Amino acid sequence: MIFAVRPSGCRCRPVDLLTICFFYVSTPVLLAAYTQRGVLTVSGVSFAVACAAPFVVMAWSGHCSLNGKPAYPSSSWLVLTCWLVYVEPSMIIVSVDSAAMFEFDNSGILWGRIFFLIWLWLCAAIVGPATHRVVRWNLDRTGYIFLSAISLVLFAAMFRAGNLIYYSGLDVPTAGSATSVTVQLAQMFLKVMVGVHALALFTRVIPRYMAALLLLVTLVFVFISASRSLLILSVTMLAVVLRSTRVLPTMRHVGAGTGVAVALLLLIVVYRNEMTIDRDAFWSSPFVTMASSTDILAQTRENLAIRWSYGPQFFAVVSNYMSKGPAWSDTWMEGVLGALPTFIVGDKAQRASEHHIEFALVATGRFPDGVDLAPTPWLHALFDYGVIGLLVAASIFGVALRWLDRAMLPRPVTWARWFILTSVLWMLAMPETKLDTIIVALREPIWIAALLAIGARVSRAFRPTWSARMRPKPMMNVAVVRTTT
Repeated sequence: MIFAVRPSGCRCRPVDLLTICFFYVSTPVLLAAYTQRGVLTVSGVSFAVACAAPFVVMAWSGHCSLNGKPAYPSSSWLVLTCWLVYVEPSMIIVSVDSAAMFEFDNSGILWGRIFFLIWLWLCAAIVGPATHRVVRWNLDRTGYIFLSAISLVLFAAMFRAGNLIYYSGLDVPTAGSATSVTVQLAQMFLKVMVGVHALALFTRVIPRYMAALLLLVTLVFVFISASRSLLILSVTMLAVVLRSTRVLPTMRHVGAGTGVAVALLLLIVVYRNEMTIDRDAFWSSPFVTMASSTDILAQTRENLAIRWSYGPQFFAVVSNYMSKGPAWSDTWMEGVLGALPTFIVGDKAQRASEHHIEFALVATGRFPDGVDLAPTPWLHALFDYGVIGLLVAASIFGVALRWLDRAMLPRPVTWARWFILTSVLWMLAMPETKLDTIIVALREPIWIAALLAIGARVSRAFRPTWSARMRPKPMMNVAVVRTTT
């Protein structure tokens, strides 16, 4: 079955809008009720409805539809969804544990929700109507195989060194060391190559069984990393590839993929718990250990209840802002120092650590010392610069989302461009990316993209056929969407 893409600006059906609103209200409320130890209130449900409203507006502007014309969530839609997945449950229900850990009052909860809604609505308004165009991919087989080989070598090296697993308890490698460079490159490729392999799979740069195998191996490394964020954002990247290549999965494929993602999330939590208990015993018989683990749902609930503290942290910052005003601290220097090359500032890691926002937060007396804090962009902006900082930062993020939605579609996409765009997507979707770490997050992708651009020019000079354009083709029981003229 071949579907036709509606021109940009076409509207959603009313039933689509109601379905989207119901999903974006019910899902976070259920997650909050399951994971947060607290009482569901009318104000919490009202906040969930207010958070769902921007998605209804974005759906009306063409960012998502349920009738297949088009059925692709835009990159902006996916980023805002990731923000809600990480933040909203702990803002709907304020657990007793969070109230005991962070110091905030009812005024902080009220204004914290209002400030977050301002951030969400402003970003959604700036994004504007969605862009729906056919993408031309400049993919070549040699470049794809070369990048795949490099990524697998990096993954294997990081796995053997023990640095692939985020919660293995190893010391952070020395800045500028070979281990540090390998770890940083491997983590960057682990994020980018999920989309690259999916892209090769649907555009058939190489036989699809080879691309599927490489994608599977990469996803195995994602699972081994024990990172919930990598898993969630890998799903986001796959959705971006489906939209970019105009491949329309059936509801059966979407349901199966969602089920697999949820199952992997549950297994990751158990895997991490068992690794923490006894790492050596786990690796001696990993499958037996995983199979013998009981009460997986309870383990997941406990893990998420502890980790989901974004909302209470923000409430504590808002309470501090309401009573003392903006901090005007120098936490922005952490990112500046971290972006400098090691040969310029040899002790940059130590000097940057002196400006961690965590230290400034603990100094307010509202945050416990020694707790794994997770500052978000809206928390950082409000803490340092107040409401003005929140509005400015939200505008910057909104402009970035608007640019990303349009940059991934209208023109031929090269390897260098794909690395930059996917890296920006990961940076925006990760709510723990503070304002001062944006430069650091994009440092490696920028110079890798520069090397890829140089390599592409050299390859075209010697073998122009390497850059032949590939067109999407049908795969399995999915359909490729064509554009009507």
